[in-house]
Amino acid sequence: MKILLSWIAYTYDFEGQTLHVSKTSPSLNIHQYGNTKYDKHFILSTKNKEDLKMDFLLNKLNTEIKATEFQKHYLNIPDAYDLQSILSSASELINKIPIEDEIDILFSNGTRAMSAAWIIYYANRSRPIKLLQGISPEYSKTKKSSFTEVNFTESFPGIIDVFENTKEEKILETDAYLNIRERAKKIAKYPITCTIIGESGTGKEKTAYNIHHFSARSNKKYQAVNCAAISDDLLESRLFGHKKGAFTGAHSDHIGFFESANGGSIFLDEIGDISPKLQVSLLRVLQEGKIMKIGSNEEEVVDVRIIAATNKNLEEEVKANRFREDLYYRLFETHIELKSLREYSIAEIKKLIDHFMTLNSKKFNKKLSMKENIKQQIASYDFPGNIRELQSIIINFFVFCDKEVRLEDLPAKITPRAQNSFNLENNIQHHITKTFVHFNKNIQQTAAALGIANNTLKKKLRAYALLNTPETVQTQK
Repeated sequence: MKILLSWIAYTYDFEGQTLHVSKTSPSLNIHQYGNTKYDKHFILSTKNKEDLKMDFLLNKLNTEIKATEFQKHYLNIPDAYDLQSILSSASELINKIPIEDEIDILFSNGTRAMSAAWIIYYANRSRPIKLLQGISPEYSKTKKSSFTEVNFTESFPGIIDVFENTKEEKILETDAYLNIRERAKKIAKYPITCTIIGESGTGKEKTAYNIHHFSARSNKKYQAVNCAAISDDLLESRLFGHKKGAFTGAHSDHIGFFESANGGSIFLDEIGDISPKLQVSLLRVLQEGKIMKIGSNEEEVVDVRIIAATNKNLEEEVKANRFREDLYYRLFETHIELKSLREYSIAEIKKLIDHFMTLNSKKFNKKLSMKENIKQQIASYDFPGNIRELQSIIINFFVFCDKEVRLEDLPAKITPRAQNSFNLENNIQHHITKTFVHFNKNIQQTAAALGIANNTLKKKLRAYALLNTPETVQTQK
C-alpha cells in the first residue's frame, strides 16, 4: 500500500485567509500532477481538536480525488516550531503504519521545524521513506505544480552518518557515558537478558545497540521495536508473524521480528506497556526459545537475544499485578539505569554540546561557532527530551544557521525569557514537570503531591504537551 504523509499547509492550501481551497494547493496538486497514485493520504495538524480548514480541505480532496482515502490526524502540538515534539509525534504516527506499506513524505509543507523533523527521521533510517519537494507553478517549467524526490544522501553527503555514528563505538568524554558504555561491554560478553531503565531520550536504544555491537551476535541483525507505539493486536503480528488468512487483511504469510532477527538481537522498548497476553508469549520465547505465528498451530525455534527498556517502575507494576513477576525476573537478569540529562552537571552537558557540534560539523561539512554564553544558556535548560532533544537542537542549528549560533536561534523554550526565574507561569510549569517525572508520570500521585485535583493536573499537562503518549496517562488504581 502506498501512503502519503504531509502537514496541512495553511498558507498554500487556501486562498488567503478564506476557507476556499487554492487551485495550487500542494495537498491537492500532488494527486493531480504527481507521478504516484496513493492509496491513503494522512494530513497532519498540530491542533488538538477539529479544525474547520482541515474539514474544507478534506471535503475538496474527497470530491476531486476519488481513488485515495484521506485521513486527518490531530497531533496536539502546542508549538508548531517545537522540533522535538514534532519529531516525536510524527514518529509515533509512522510507527503505527504497517512495515510493509511504502511511505512518501511531502516534506515541503509546514514550518521549518516540521521540514527539519522529516529530514531527521529520514536520516535516522528508522524505516525507509521517500521525501518529496513541492515546486509551485511560478517556478515550474510546465507552469503547474510539480513534485520531485529529494535524496538527502546525495544532496548532503554524510547526513546519514550523523545518525549512523550514534550507533557506533563513538566515545563521549563524560563520566556518565563512559560508565554506561563499559557496563554494556561487560553484559555483551554473556548470553543474558538486560533491561535498560531511563526516561525517553536518555539513550536507551543506543545502549541496547552497544550491547549488540559488542556481543558475538554483532554480525547478525539488530531489530528495534517500540512496543508502546503499536496497538496490541498489531504488535503481536509484528513480533511473531502471521499466516495468510489469520485475520482480516492478512493476505499473505508475514515473518515477524523474532524470526527475521534470528541469530541476532531484538530491542523491545517500552516493555512495560505490553498486554498480559503478549507477556505470556514473550515468556515462552525466553523460557523455551519458541514462537508461534498468529493462525498457526506449529511452534518455531528462534535464537534471539532480548534487550528490553522501560521508563516505568516495573517492580510497582508487578505489585499492582499489571506485569508478570516471572517475566520480570527473566528480563532483569541484568539491568542498566540511565540518568536524565538534567541530572548531568553543566560541565558534562557542555561536553555533550561540544561533541555534537564537532560531529555535525564534519558530517554537514559546515563550520558553526557558538559563544560560551550561548552554550551556558543551552546547558542550563532542563531538557525534558534528554539527549535526543539536545541532538535535535544541535542538528537544527546546522540546518538553519549560517556561521554562528546566536541567541535568537535558540528555541523559545530555552531563551532567557523562557527561563526567567521571576515568571510565575514558567516556574509553575517547571515545578509540575519536575514533580510529574519524580512520580514516574503517575497522575494520581503527582496530583496528590501538588495538592491539586487530577483533572486540574491533566489540564496543565495537556497545555505542556506532556499528556499525549500512553506512558503519560497512568492513574493509580
